[in-house]
Parts: sequence; structure tokens; C-alpha cells
Amino acid sequence: MCQRVHHATDPAPRQENRLGPSPRPRFSGPCAHATPHSPAARPRQTTGLLALLAAAFVVLGPCLAASAHAQKARARRPEAEPPAPAEVMAAYRTLRKWLDSWAVPAAPPDGPAALVPAPGAAVVLRFQAQTVGRGSDILASGAAVDRESSVQRTVWRAFLAAFSEADRRLPGPRDATRPQALREAGRDVVVSLELAGEPTPIEPLTFAELDAAVAPAIEGVAVRLGNRIEAAFPSSMLLTNATPSAAARALVAKITGSPEVALLEAKDLREKNKIAFLRFRVSHLAQPAAGDEPRFLTRGGRIVEVGQLDTARLRTMADAMAGALRAMLPVRDAPLGIRGTYRPWTGDWEADFAPPHQQALAALALRRYARAAWASPDASAAAADAADRILHELDDAELNETPPWTRAGAAAVAVLALLEPPPPPRPGTPERELSPAHRHLLSQCSARVRKAWMGREFEPGLSPPEQAAVAAAWVRLAPTGPEARAEPLRKCLRDATPAALVGLMPLAGWAEIEAAAPGQSPAAAVALRQMRTQLWVSQLKSESAGPERADMVGGLTIGGPGSLPTWEGLRPLAAMATMLRVRALTPRDEVGGEVTRLLLAARALRQLQADENLAWMYASPERAMGAVRAAVWDQSMPPDATSMGLLMTVELLESLEAIAGGR
Repeated sequence: MCQRVHHATDPAPRQENRLGPSPRPRFSGPCAHATPHSPAARPRQTTGLLALLAAAFVVLGPCLAASAHAQKARARRPEAEPPAPAEVMAAYRTLRKWLDSWAVPAAPPDGPAALVPAPGAAVVLRFQAQTVGRGSDILASGAAVDRESSVQRTVWRAFLAAFSEADRRLPGPRDATRPQALREAGRDVVVSLELAGEPTPIEPLTFAELDAAVAPAIEGVAVRLGNRIEAAFPSSMLLTNATPSAAARALVAKITGSPEVALLEAKDLREKNKIAFLRFRVSHLAQPAAGDEPRFLTRGGRIVEVGQLDTARLRTMADAMAGALRAMLPVRDAPLGIRGTYRPWTGDWEADFAPPHQQALAALALRRYARAAWASPDASAAAADAADRILHELDDAELNETPPWTRAGAAAVAVLALLEPPPPPRPGTPERELSPAHRHLLSQCSARVRKAWMGREFEPGLSPPEQAAVAAAWVRLAPTGPEARAEPLRKCLRDATPAALVGLMPLAGWAEIEAAAPGQSPAAAVALRQMRTQLWVSQLKSESAGPERADMVGGLTIGGPGSLPTWEGLRPLAAMATMLRVRALTPRDEVGGEVTRLLLAARALRQLQADENLAWMYASPERAMGAVRAAVWDQSMPPDATSMGLLMTVELLESLEAIAGGR
């Protein structure tokens, strides 16, 4: 017997790959010397840059071999390994056949048609970007009387649960025509399939230790009480943006039936409640969209290979990030500016509008992108228009909004955005000028910045990043000579250690470069170089990443020992990308090594960007494309992450072009 179902609806629209390969554009770019803000532009020659990139990729080549060696060296015990890729693909083909006909066998197939045995399986079915069915099944050693028979049934049981839910939830007629409608819709249902290896026990004393023991979004977590076991697969944690500890607490509540018990610490749960914690590794494949072939995924996405980026791809990355920032503006004509952190797993935002400092940073990033000579005229104009709109809305604060001039840091970033040189005007069009709203915003924010610097000291209560923003704005606002322009900057940087400098980036770094007289070395050149050296030590390399962190290679672990790369590392990287073209900070003999490390960092940024490989788990994929995630395991998308990613990429391209032109 078979269970049957399908739905008469148009297929989900396919998403355009906005981050895919693009034709190599003619190489051109804005002029750049010791200051990152020059608006001049002229054509560039590509020969020097291509040779430089080729040399960098040659340096990166051994990293690939080292990564493969590290993966072999860190192989797990065979029983903990999930089924082989060929077996997972064979299981997917069977499930796909059942979906296309909307019919599931009443019992697991045996003989040549038998599904691959696996200790655990999870299936997620999605239709038109919405989850319509989930099912999972997992065993642990000693949990089943007839274990050999049970492992033959896990995939079938997981799929049957997901299929039964989808059969009920798929839209369509509720009459005699429903079976035919569901058979038609079944071809457009997207499948995610995970097959697990043997769960292995862990003994955390705290839930913080559990987070450290379980590779986020690569390993699943399970809890066992007697013969009962409950599990959270990596896909379910990605779909809800849950940490391993949060997932484990939810499992404890489920298996005990008591939310209060789940509040206990892991050690007490193990010793007093006899709850065992386990972790397990999976092989995961999913279809990006209806009709697509499935792809094997790591942490829900595809790994960007080391050495894969060139200038054309960097430009495509920048275009996608600029588009993502524009997409954060409401479609309706409302004075809200860009919205707060985007949650792609639910398709909504944490707030209707982002804090003013995040809005101002987005405007700064869009204006700097708009000046890039390699940006298409249409993209440049769209970015400049979006930046103007954001700044206009900052001036027109609603009753429930905080005006940017309330806080000195936000006011300073707004000043920087307003004073960012505009893009060159198109032929036959007038040069952009500040609107009345922009002039009012500049007046209000400039007054707030001047109040924050009281001659020899900063206003009490300003955090170091706010001081850096005020100092950077002061460089542009001070009407007198270089010393007066740099006074707040000297105060801000005087006692900062290389580690403390990281928290002042990129604004303090850019201000240092801009404040230096032509041909002069920035006053804090030694400190900036020391900071860069220490940060490169923290960069995650292929040879030390191993298979569990291959998607993090190139990121900076700035959070201290045991930390993992997140988008926060983009802050200093944006300044380091500018330092690449400043001769006093990067002598000629150091350029090759710096390019190599920055391209590796750009690989990590590209890994954080949402693309079609992640679309399988997003509620509204088109809203997320090109935006930058907080981390490879954290799908939230703060506006600052995309803004900093865009600034870093624009500055890196500017520096590469400057080097290629011999400047």
C-alpha cells in the first residue's frame, strides 16, 4: 500500500544567482594614494594586478593540500562517520521518486531497493520557501531491541513523518481532485536530507561546555533518558538559528516533559536526572530550489574554495552587498530608513528601523561604493540614491526613533557619510549637492561632534569606538591646521595597545591615513602595523582549520582563545584593506604577503554572504541574497555586517588597483 498526495500551484520562482561568476569587466578604478577618500578616477592597466593575484594564488595553493592532509589526520572512528556521499545520494534519489509520485511505501523497501542503513536521519520538505514537513529518527547504542532491523528503517521513518505532515499542510483542493493536485505539486517540493553517524557520548559540566564540544551546525545534539532518545539535527538548528545548548535544553524539556528541569545545569541533569548527552555528525544534501539537483552542504551552505576569488568576483560580491543594503529599505514610502537585523529563517526583521549609527554606516558604505569607477552607472546611481534616502530619513526622525545627534558616535558616523565625496556626475547631469534635509542633519550632527570634544578631553561616558568615530569626524570638520584636526585622534590612540586598536577600527585607521600630510607617514603607523601583525596571527589558516572549520578559513578570531570567526573581524579588515595601498604602512616587499592574507580574508567574507546554496532554509530567499550573516552558524544578518563587508571589499579593490597602477 502507498500513501499518496500533490498540489496545483505554480512552481516556486527560481532565485537568480547574484553571487555567481560574472564576466571579467574592463579594469578601472578610482585614484587612491595615501588617503582612502580621493574622488578622482582614471583607467587602470590590468597586467600588474593579474600578476600579483597569480602570485597570491600560488602562495595559497599549498593551503589546499595542507587542508586535505589535516582532514585525513583528524578522521573520526568509522562508526561515528555518517554514510558515504554515494549512499546519501542514493537515498535522496529514492525519496525524490516517492515525492514525484506522491506515494510512500507502507513498509520500508528491502532487497536491492532497500534504503541505506543509518543510525539517524532527518528530512525537511519545503514548498515555495516554506517548510511543510519535517521528520527525524535516531537510534543510540542499546536503544533498540532489534538494532540491525531498526537502522534499516530510520530513513523511511523520517521521510514518512515529513511526508505525512506535508500531505496535510500543502495547499490545494480538499475534494476528489486533491490527490492529482498533490502529485503535481510534489515535483516542486524541495528536499533536505541528513544521514547521521553513530551518536557519541559527551559529558559537559555546563551548557557552555556543550556549546564548545559540539561543532555548531555541523554536528547534531541528542539527549537520552533510559531507552528514549531525542535529537536536534544541524538543519533544524539552522532553521531556527538555535545554538547546540539551546537545542539541548529544548530536548531535555521534551524528553522529561518539564521545562523547569531543562533550566538545570548539564552536570546536574547527568548526575541527578540520569540524562545522557550525545553528539553526532551528519552528511547533508539539499536542493537549492525546486527542480535543482541536490548539493552536499557544510553548515547549510557550500564551501568557497581558497584561491577562488579574483577581481571580477570581488566586484560581484560588492554589487550583491550594495543590493542587499538597498533591499533593507522599506518598499513603501515611509520615513524609516533601513530596517533592523534580518532573520532569514522567518523572513522578517527584528525592528522596523535600525539604530541611527547602523543607518549612518550603511549610508557611508553605499556612498563609497557609488564612487567606485568599476561600479556600473546604474548600480552607482541606485546606491547613491539609497544613501541619500537613508540620510534624509535620519534627519526626519519619527516620534519613536532616536535622532542621530542624540549620541555622539552616531552623529559622527552621520557626518562622515554626509561628507563622503559624491560619485562623479553622469554626463549631462548636475553634480550632487546636499539637500536642505542633509544640510540640517549635518548642522545638528556637527554640533554634537564638537560638543563631544572639549578641547583636551572627550565628553565623559563615550566608549572607545564612539571616541574613534568622533575623532574621525573631527578630522573632516576641524577648520584649522593638521595638528588641530588630529587632536582628538591623538588622544584616542595615545594609550591604545595593538589589541585595543582593533576596537577602534576602521574609523580610527582611516582617520589616521587621512590626517597625514601628503608624503608623510601616519603618526600611528607603528601601532597600526603592530595591530595588523597580531591580527594576522589570529587568522584561521587551512592547515589548522580541519574539516569542521573549513568554511571559516581566512576569518579573524578576535574574541580571544577558543573563539571562532564572526563578522566582527570585518571591522579591522576594512582598515587593513586601505593600509595595503599606503606605502608607509605596507612597503613594496610586504605587498605580496598582505595581498595573500587579504584575499584569504575575502574568502571568509564571501562564505558569510547569503547565496543560492543557502536558499533551501530561508523563508524569503530574495530578501537575503548578498547580505552578510553574523557567522557561518548564525543566520542573522545585522546591517553593520553587510556595511562592513561592502566597505572592506571596496577598499580592497581600490588598493589592488592602486598597486597594479604602481601608485
